[in-house]
Amino acid sequence: MSSWNINQSEDLHFCQWPGVICGRRHKNRVVALDLPNAGLSGTISPHIGNLSFLSSIEFGNNSLHGQIPAEMGRLFRLNFLSLSNNSLTGEIPVNLSYCSRIEVINLDMNHLKGNIPASLGNLTNIAVLYLSENSLSGSIPKELGQLSRLEELYLSFNPLSGVIPPSLFNLSSLTVLELSLNNLHGNLPPALGSTTALPNLISLSMASNFLTGHIPPSLSNLSSLEYLNLGDNSFTGPIPSNLGRLQSLKNFEFYQNKLQAVDGDHHLSSLTQLITNCSLLETLDVSHNRLTGWLPPDSPLVTNFSSSNLRDLGLGYNPIQGNLPKWILNLENLEILYLRKMYLTGEMPSELGKLTKLKVLNLGKNRFSGVIPPSIGNITARVLLSATARSRTTTSIKGTIGYIAPEYGLDEKVSKQGDLSSTIGESSSAASNTTTTRRTPLNENDNARNNIDSCLRSVLRIGVHCSEELPNKRMEMNHVLSEMHSIRDKYLIGTVALWK
Repeated sequence: MSSWNINQSEDLHFCQWPGVICGRRHKNRVVALDLPNAGLSGTISPHIGNLSFLSSIEFGNNSLHGQIPAEMGRLFRLNFLSLSNNSLTGEIPVNLSYCSRIEVINLDMNHLKGNIPASLGNLTNIAVLYLSENSLSGSIPKELGQLSRLEELYLSFNPLSGVIPPSLFNLSSLTVLELSLNNLHGNLPPALGSTTALPNLISLSMASNFLTGHIPPSLSNLSSLEYLNLGDNSFTGPIPSNLGRLQSLKNFEFYQNKLQAVDGDHHLSSLTQLITNCSLLETLDVSHNRLTGWLPPDSPLVTNFSSSNLRDLGLGYNPIQGNLPKWILNLENLEILYLRKMYLTGEMPSELGKLTKLKVLNLGKNRFSGVIPPSIGNITARVLLSATARSRTTTSIKGTIGYIAPEYGLDEKVSKQGDLSSTIGESSSAASNTTTTRRTPLNENDNARNNIDSCLRSVLRIGVHCSEELPNKRMEMNHVLSEMHSIRDKYLIGTVALWK
C-alpha cells in the first residue's frame, strides 16, 4: 500500500492521515482505516495485524492485489471488514475465524479461490457475509448454518458445487440468500418458507444452477418476500397458484426451467393470481418453460393491473395461445415485452403504440396476421422490435436499439449512434444474425437457439439497466463488466461466432 503512505508528510501525525481514524479514549491508537475508492495499489501488509485496536477496515474499490494476510486474524476487536472490488488472490484465511466480534465481511469481486473455510461458522456475531464474484469452489460448508445472527449471505458468481446444506434453511434470521450462478444441484426443501425454514426472507436468488424438483407451495408464506429468482434451473411441475399471496413481491423470475401448467388449467391461473394480486410487481419472467394454455383473459381485476409498476414481462418460448389481451396493452410502465416464439394469433393491435416507455419489444416467431401497425412508430424510446414474418404475416421488419420512426422500413440498416445501451443492443442485433458453431457436435438445434436467445436477453437486460433516465439508477460499470463476463462464461465459452 505504498501508493497511499508515500505521499504522507513526515511532519503530519498518522492520526491526521486521510482515512486513518484514531480512538477518542486511546488517541494514538488506530481504530479504523476508511479508504474506499482511494486509488490504493500494492499488497496489504501483514503488519496490519499489529493494529490491535482496529475495529473497521474499508479498502473497497481499489487496486489491491496479493493475498489477504493471515495476520488479520489477530484483530480481535475487528467488527467490519470490506476488501471488495480489488484483485486479491489466494484463499480466504482460516484465521479470520479468530475475529470473534466481526459483524460484516465483504470480500466480493476479487479473484479468491479454494474452499469457503468451515471455520467461518464460528463467527457467531456475523450478520452480513459477501463472498460473491470470486473463484471459490467446493461445497457450501454446513457450518454456515450455525450463524444464528446471519441476515445476509451472498455466494453468487462462484463455481460452488454440491447440494445446498439443509442447515442453511434453518437460519430464521436470514433475509437475503444469494446463490445464483454456481453449480449447485438438488431439490428445495418442501417446507421452504415455513416458520422453521427461512421465514423472514426478503430476497431469494438461486438462478443459473442445476436445481431440480418442484417449486414448494410453502413459499407463499414468505409475506416479506420482494425478490424471487429461480430462473435457469431444471425445476419441473406447476408454478404454485398461491404465490399470488406474496403482496410484497417486486421480482418474480422463473425463466428457463421445465415448468408446466396444471392439467385442465387453460388460463394459467398461477399467472392470473400474480397479475391480479401482486400490485408491486416490476418483473414477471416465466419465459423458456413448457407452459401451455391461453394468456390470462381480460377481466375487471386483470385490466386494473394496468396501473401497476410492471416494467418487464417475459412469457416467450412457451406454447401459449391467444390474441394480445388488453391488460398487456394497458401496462403503461412496461419497458421490456418479451413474447417471442409463442402461438399468438390475430393482428398486432394498434394499442401497442401506447406503450411509449418500451425499450425492448420482441414478438418474433408467432402467428400474427395482417400488417404491423404504424402506431409502433410512437415508441420513440430505445426499442428492439423483432416481428419475424410468418406464413400468414404480410409485413415484416427488423429492428435495433435506437429511435424507430414511423417510416422505418425494410432496408434493414442498423443504426450506429447511441449510448452504452445502444452499443449493447447493436451487438445483440448483430449476434442474432450469426451462424454459431461449437467445438463439439451439437444435435439439439432448439437448445442451441434457446441458449443464443437467452444470451441475447441477458445482454439486453443490462442495456435496459444502463439506459435509465436518471444516472444514479443506472448499473455501475464494474457490475456491467462482471455481468458481461458471467454471460460470456455461461453461454459463449466453447462457442465461435461467425458473423454474417
